[in-house]
Order: sequence, then C-alpha cells, then structure tokens
Amino acid sequence: MIIGYKKGVWYCDTPKQRLGHILLDSPIPIQAQTFEVHAHTGRVGPLIGVLIGGTAEGKGYGDWKRLSALLRTIRANNGIGFLFTSYNVKSDYIVGYMQQKQSWIPYHMPYPDVVYNRIPNRTQEQTREAQYTLNTLSCKNIPVFNSEFFSKWDVYKALSAEEQLQRYLPDTVLIETKKNLYQHLTIHSVLYIKQAHGAKGKKLLRITNQGDILRIERPMNSPYTCSLEALWEMFCHEQSSFIAQQAIEHDEHDGKKYDLRIVSHYVHGSFRISGVGVRVAGSGNIVTHVPNGGHIIALEALERPVRFKELEHLVALCGQSLIASFGCVREFSLDIGVDPNGRYYIFEANAKPMRFDEPVIEAQVMQNLVTICFQEAGFL
Repeated sequence: MIIGYKKGVWYCDTPKQRLGHILLDSPIPIQAQTFEVHAHTGRVGPLIGVLIGGTAEGKGYGDWKRLSALLRTIRANNGIGFLFTSYNVKSDYIVGYMQQKQSWIPYHMPYPDVVYNRIPNRTQEQTREAQYTLNTLSCKNIPVFNSEFFSKWDVYKALSAEEQLQRYLPDTVLIETKKNLYQHLTIHSVLYIKQAHGAKGKKLLRITNQGDILRIERPMNSPYTCSLEALWEMFCHEQSSFIAQQAIEHDEHDGKKYDLRIVSHYVHGSFRISGVGVRVAGSGNIVTHVPNGGHIIALEALERPVRFKELEHLVALCGQSLIASFGCVREFSLDIGVDPNGRYYIFEANAKPMRFDEPVIEAQVMQNLVTICFQEAGFL
C-alpha cells in the first residue's frame, strides 16, 4: 500500500487507515512524498521509532553509520523508520528525522508502533527527559525493546540464577568493603575489577596478588604496584560501584589471548545467534577490545573450532534469564572467554551491542532488528 506525507500531514487513498497512533487523512494530495508500506487490518506501517541521545539545543548522538543502515533496511522492507530524541517528543506527535541523501530532515510523526532504544550511554538514559519519554511510551502501551543498560552485577545475578549457566560464570562479587576485596584476592590470586555500570573497558583493572603488594594493570598502560590500602582508597573516591571477577587462563591465538563476541536477537519466538566475532588482544594487553589495542580475525582462522551448538544453548539460556530480570530484552551481546581446555566462560552481557566491523554479521544484525520491530509492532 502507498501512503503520502505533505506539510506535516499523513495521507492514504484507502479511508480509515491508521499509521502508528493516528487516523490518516485521504486522499493522497498531488506532490506528496510517498512511502510503500504494509497493510494489516486497518493499520499501515509499521512505523518504527529509534530513540537516540540528544540535547535541548537539537543535537543528536549515536552511531550515524549504523543508524542510517537500520533506517535503510526498514525502508527496504516497506516499513517507515525515524530517529528522535527525548526533546522531540510532544503531547500528540513526535518530531522525527529521516535521511534524504546526506541530510536529516524533520517530519511530523505520529507516535509509532514500536520504539527501539538506542540512547548511547547510561548518563543520557538516566536524564529526567529520557525517563519521562520512556514513561510516556509505556503509558501509551508502545513496546520499547532494550529499555535500559545492564549493570554487570545485575547481569551476574540474573545469569547465576539459572543452574545450567553457573559453570560458565567466573566467580564474581560486588566490592562492598576492603575485607571482601581482600578475601576474594586470597581465593583468586588474579582478579579483573570492573565498573558495574562501565563499558568499553573503561576503569578496568587486572590485579595480581603478590603477597604484600598488588600488581595493577590497566589497558594500554604500564603495570605498577600498590598496597591493598591504596587500592581501596582509590575505590572510595569513585562515585560508582565495582565488581571483582575471577581471571581465567586464556586460550591463545598466535601467542595472544582472544575472546568471542556473540550477538543475539529474539526472532520468531527464540533467541538466535546473529553472528560470532573473534577479538584478539594486543601483545601483552589485558583486554581484547579493539579500541584498547585488540584486533579482529576471521572465525575460520582460529585453531580451536567453535562449538556452535553449545553457544546456541548458552544464548538461549542467557536470553531467557535476561528477560526474567530486565523485561523486554530483544537483543544482547555476550563476551565469551575460552580457556586452554576449550571451556567457555561468560564475562559480560551487553544490552546495546556496538556495531560489528564484520560486514556479514552487521548485515544479519540489521535484518534481525527489522524483524523484531515488525514482530513487536504486530506486522508479522
């Protein structure tokens, strides 16, 4: 079906059709911009809103290459996708943006059928404006998937509640006192310290217990030593919480440790793997993140074959555990470590995966995201 847009008004030649939360005018006027959409029991669309970060001055934040690719994929599947920030939300409409050539053009959009939350960081997601927007969408019964970032500690609790996942989780504690940090260091001589609400390896430490002193390593920095008291003093000055995670011995590729990055989507009633990438640490580095000196290799280049059936089982268990704790989770990624015996360990689960550099994986991610949007909107 064809619908039209002209001067802030949406039209359809077939009367009494709904786009998102409005009834369309008819007929389509001359020189209106037209869109091909699906028709479904008096509704046309789907209309898909992508919520991004922004400012009151009109600036938007996000991965523009990825956002552009998503809107193109929505359009190629005969849906309408638009970007908006919390500052674009009005009482009965939204100022949404669609791309034309190299420009982002504002449109007078109805409230959509579904919203995909891509606010890029926790700070923006916790603003009064963002929380008001999410609450407004909820009150209008508009599905919002991935409505919040995960806390690493909450993820650990969610996954460890599933008995079948417990053997895949490194021993992890929330650092609450100097005593419990010391106790964990006596159980595991090497720990990774992570900010519970951190991302991209920020404020990550690898601590090795050397008796009277601790060896401290940071990504892309030279190691140093300090006392437990000095380390605890550093934590006391932070405004956020930290977890301590048991370090495992890693399998290696060309003498360097590697992790598996798995991205999963909830498609047709189950979580499926959309792609598996390999990230290899830089020489002597403690993390595999590419921004911190890691690099990408092809999955086929690994000497140890990847056990896809086991990973698919892990993804299914993790997905159901995350839904039980966080609600409408429809996508997530896992950082999976591999030890020298080939045993898998789940290091982290992330609510809003970053763009994959592997084109085949990213193309599958885009298609699965569109499928989810159509599902949640009731058009599949």
